[in-house]
Amino acid sequence: MNFSRFQLRSAVSAAAAAAAVGCFGNPMPAVVRPSQARCESSETPAPGGAKLKLVQMVVRHGARTPLTLQYWDGAEWDKESLCGQQFSAVQLSLSAMGGGPRPSSVHDKRQMDTILPGGCSKGELTRHGQMQSRNLGKWLRDRYMSGLGFIPDSFQTDQVYCRSTNYQRTVATLHGVLTGLYPTESKPVPVETAQDVDEVLFANVGSCERLQQLLVKARQRVRATDREQGLLQLTEEVKKAMHMPGDEAIDFIDLYDALSCLRFHGKPLPGEMTPELLKEVEHVALRRMAAMVSPAQVLPGSQELVTLGMGQLFALITERMQAVASGSQQGSAGPKMLLYAGHDTTIMPILTSLGYDMQDWPPYLSNVIFELWERDGQHYVQVLYNLDPMTLPESKPGEPVTLKYFVDKTLGRFLIAEGDRDAACRVTYDHQDSAPRPKQGGGDSFQGL
Repeated sequence: MNFSRFQLRSAVSAAAAAAAVGCFGNPMPAVVRPSQARCESSETPAPGGAKLKLVQMVVRHGARTPLTLQYWDGAEWDKESLCGQQFSAVQLSLSAMGGGPRPSSVHDKRQMDTILPGGCSKGELTRHGQMQSRNLGKWLRDRYMSGLGFIPDSFQTDQVYCRSTNYQRTVATLHGVLTGLYPTESKPVPVETAQDVDEVLFANVGSCERLQQLLVKARQRVRATDREQGLLQLTEEVKKAMHMPGDEAIDFIDLYDALSCLRFHGKPLPGEMTPELLKEVEHVALRRMAAMVSPAQVLPGSQELVTLGMGQLFALITERMQAVASGSQQGSAGPKMLLYAGHDTTIMPILTSLGYDMQDWPPYLSNVIFELWERDGQHYVQVLYNLDPMTLPESKPGEPVTLKYFVDKTLGRFLIAEGDRDAACRVTYDHQDSAPRPKQGGGDSFQGL
């Protein structure tokens, strides 16, 4: 049966196309940003005979200030023009998982207490990030409310569920998405956040010693690969371009973080750094980060690393699909749309687990949407990456796959329950390995960039 009709069919909106800020709210030319995944509204009718049953979206935060204090000397991050509130937003009601006051986060507090030249905080969502997120919310409204009539035009707690990692930039991103989705909502919209140690929206080494051990080994493999691939020449080119001392080490992940923040916000790159050289830096940074959070499945320990890092989130996504498809009371009573706000290190392992060949760092506001459809009693999954249909392993380009196929071939390979993870996280040491140094405070992670 041909399900090509499930694919997005967008009618170009002249007003949106004319908007100076573009689809994802960035007014700067030639910037690093999500693919221009069509600013036009999605006026897609439901495919013949098919019914949309469930939507789940995982989104990386929008544009932000740097997380590193290196590599951008001389730049100003002005609090009023860059980090002030861009628009009147809906109200949020933030709480702990299951209720109670919002938990504190030592990691977020440490970042927000670090003030950059100009007054913005380290890692803070900028006005550009706010605009990106609101425009994504407008797209969701156009597709799932105006286009498909899937959710009501006012917020209802039994229809939409919202969760964010406990960081300013992710909460503010979800805030913008909800403002675009419900621009006239007068009541506070509930959003849940977890304690640092209980977070499942990224690879949480603070709650898993075994995961920390696997990441140590992954770093060692990356360093060995760097030596094999002759990174010395690129390192020297970068140092020369940025006028760095010859004996200074380069952290390519931090370097890419700093340079991509500068470029996105229209600030000059330091020294003689060029866009071409920046692209080479990106590829090295991507290889290093991906090896730790979303390794290729052929690498030793990769299955275990992804399972311990992301298996609980993958279980939330797939089990919700299965509950809805089964017609159980739990499935019928639960929300129809679930929104999760995370980080690039949330998106990366999702993409790898979906068989995506990641050639570029997932840009600000990168998002993965899982749609569950039903037709003739059969359930299908359509996955969108940055609003474009994805091609899943061994499937036709851009077309949905059965729910069973989706679970068996993609995320379902890495599922783990909370109790099982607790047991698997207890470290059994190989006497040839050095024991990982314990982290303090819990909840530390590669949530980062």
